[in-house]
Amino acid sequence: MKRAAVIIALAFFLWSCAPDPRREAEAFATRQQAETEAARAEQERMQDAEAHQIFMTRLNETSAWLSRTMVTAMAAGMFVIAVAGLSLGIGLAMVIIGGGYGIAKRNIVMPNRIPLDPITRQYPLLPVYMGNGKYSLTNPNTGATLMLDTKSAPDALMVKAAFGVQHDGLLVSRMSHRPEQTPTQAIEVTS
Repeated sequence: MKRAAVIIALAFFLWSCAPDPRREAEAFATRQQAETEAARAEQERMQDAEAHQIFMTRLNETSAWLSRTMVTAMAAGMFVIAVAGLSLGIGLAMVIIGGGYGIAKRNIVMPNRIPLDPITRQYPLLPVYMGNGKYSLTNPNTGATLMLDTKSAPDALMVKAAFGVQHDGLLVSRMSHRPEQTPTQAIEVTS
């Protein structure tokens, strides 16, 4: 019986060491869950990598398009700025040249301008030497022109009188602007 007790104890001992089906089922379920989780994580990693690759492709395409657009815009901008600068330079040159022509024309015309007398509001007589002692005496107020010859005594007196009247008119005009001067001081100023 001792033997039987040892065999029974050994049987119980071996029976207790036998795998528990509940534990086996839990282990199988845990393994299946881990494999499923690993497969899902791998699939998510592959999807993320594919999405990242698509994003990077689109980003590269957009970057290339943006780069081409920027280069085109810069070229067009430089062309516009160059044309505007050239136009501005040409316009400025035309203004400077036109201003120079205007100043030159004014400098040519101003000495020949006949101003009105400020007091009488009349134009002065215009004596013009024609050559050979002949003068043309023009009165712009009446439109009359006299041809005078200094070889003839009366004509010479008329020419002298016309120059005298013109000189006296200028003298009176200057004196009227400076009433503090006497006629002799005005003559000294003009001499």
